[in-house]
Amino acid sequence: MSLGSPLPRPRWLALAGCWAALPCLGGSCDEHGAATCRTDCVGSGRCTLSKGLCIATERADCERSRGCAEQGQCSLVEGQCLATDATCAKLPACAQQGLCQASGGLCVAATNADCAKSKQCRDEGRCTAVQGRCLPRGDDCARSTPCLEYARCTVEGEHCVTRSATDCKRSKMCKMQGYCQFVDGKCVILSSDDCKQTEPCRKLGRCTYVKEQVGGNESYLRKGCVVGSDADCRRSEGCRQHGTCWRKRDECATR
Repeated sequence: MSLGSPLPRPRWLALAGCWAALPCLGGSCDEHGAATCRTDCVGSGRCTLSKGLCIATERADCERSRGCAEQGQCSLVEGQCLATDATCAKLPACAQQGLCQASGGLCVAATNADCAKSKQCRDEGRCTAVQGRCLPRGDDCARSTPCLEYARCTVEGEHCVTRSATDCKRSKMCKMQGYCQFVDGKCVILSSDDCKQTEPCRKLGRCTYVKEQVGGNESYLRKGCVVGSDADCRRSEGCRQHGTCWRKRDECATR
């Protein structure tokens, strides 16, 4: 080897994968994209191996991670990808679950206002912020769509459920179909009195409850509220307004 030739690169340095010799001598060399960190990189943006630990060193890694897409953890803060109010507000979980504000690096439901604008509040009665989540409390269920549609008007744990005839009578199931009584955990029709509470009875004369037996046991198909007689028709708005005062083929009609 001539005196003017450059010295060969030390073999131990090449094997270490760190070409800047001096910073790596003390064991402080960071390896971005290390194979060891592949799972952490995809999940939480921690793509750099440093002193035996996987850490986040680039905002782009945070933004590509599953944690950003699903939990709003898109901002680089001291080696971690964390959520901020700005990222939480853009997250689908804000509109769906009310998780619109950051706390401890996570997106949470911090106020009742966060919950009130969420789909869960409208569709499931989860309108009150409780320990970072939206849950049903107080009158939340009674004001919700499930109460109006399906009689789920009572708070029980984390859900809106049906627990009384009062719940049943609040619902469209009672007002439109006669399912006004509470039996074995659900709303049912028991008699023509239930049918007489419905809008179809008032307007169309469907005031009589009929159930059709199937076989010789207790099973049956409920036909529900039907036009049972001329008297049903004569009580209806249809009779007074349009002259449909006589029963013909299960409906009220003119003569």
